[in-house]
Amino acid sequence: MNDASVQLKDWIIDQARMALPEQRVDGSMPAGHNGPYFCPERPLRNTCHWLITWCHVAKWTNEQVFMDAAQRALEYILLPMHRPSRANWWQRTLAGRDKCNGVIGAAWVIEALECAWGFLGSSEALREASEVFALHRFDEDLGLWFRTEIDGSVLSIDRNFNHQLWFAASGGRLAHAGDELARKRVGAFLEHAGRLFSTYPDGLIKHRIGLHWWDRYLEPGRWAHELYVRLNVLRGRSTTILKGHLRDTGYHAFNLHGFALLHRVHCHHQLWASDTFRGALAFARSSEHEARIERDNPYAYPYNPVGFEMAFALSRFVPSSLSEQSEWIARQIRALGVDTSSRYGQCATDPNTARARIYEAVEWLREVPPDLNAIGTLNSHYFGRSSRDTSTG
Repeated sequence: MNDASVQLKDWIIDQARMALPEQRVDGSMPAGHNGPYFCPERPLRNTCHWLITWCHVAKWTNEQVFMDAAQRALEYILLPMHRPSRANWWQRTLAGRDKCNGVIGAAWVIEALECAWGFLGSSEALREASEVFALHRFDEDLGLWFRTEIDGSVLSIDRNFNHQLWFAASGGRLAHAGDELARKRVGAFLEHAGRLFSTYPDGLIKHRIGLHWWDRYLEPGRWAHELYVRLNVLRGRSTTILKGHLRDTGYHAFNLHGFALLHRVHCHHQLWASDTFRGALAFARSSEHEARIERDNPYAYPYNPVGFEMAFALSRFVPSSLSEQSEWIARQIRALGVDTSSRYGQCATDPNTARARIYEAVEWLREVPPDLNAIGTLNSHYFGRSSRDTSTG
């Protein structure tokens, strides 16, 4: 086999091109089911992810076909049916779950609409993003957002830390675009982040935000948590979400990616120098982290693009780690697509969402120097030949 190399940018372009025939007439992309949670999602989320990828690929290639795809995706996202009560976006329909998917459902749409404003010049997109952001009630004392249901009703505070973090990151994008309310609330979130953000002794970020004194007893590893899991098993309830450290490890890099997005607009904040954050970053680079995400962890490579997320986080917080960043990129692609000439993500539990999430790799390309021949090039022996490589070997 030819030992030619493939650049990440070229690989993303190839994947973006292969995705074009999947776009439906209405502009939507195939929906997923939220990975290991198996909660069926509406097409909105994945369409938002692809919009971001197509916008960047259109800029790189100057090909109108990608700009057209992004425009059709935007038109779909802006359809009134996604906000049936002109409140939050309708993300999922599973009985017993909110239809908004916590605050992260809105975070994913907001980042896509801000991208559409920047690349497609859509003032309507930015206006809609700011409107929904403002609809989310914010607790000034806690520095946390409440969930807003699609009918406009205010639900409880979203206690998943990664949800709050990514919603803040999307708010940071709006703040950068001039949204004063977003700037104020994201700043307040960061001021409280040192308390909200907690880790286990090894540096692993805790998934749930503890708001009550008894929360610490329900942390994974505690006897109360074990009892809780056993009781749910006896009652016949799924315990996928209760698998403590397995889940938290799979989301560790996802959290760091969110932190890196915030670092872009708040690079001098004191949080980055805190022992808690430094410990979390150190754990992410440890052999223990690598071992836990390789050990059949359904929350890692099969769902969260850990390699893309780690590469981007390191580019912000350890910019000199260029070879380490490249290795993480290669590891991610190798984990979910051995042959780069075929569709990425076929080994994922949710292939549609896995392919859509290549948009997270775009963030890394925004950080590294333009010439990727030395630091951003991925050797073909990691995952096969690029579809751009037409030579024989």
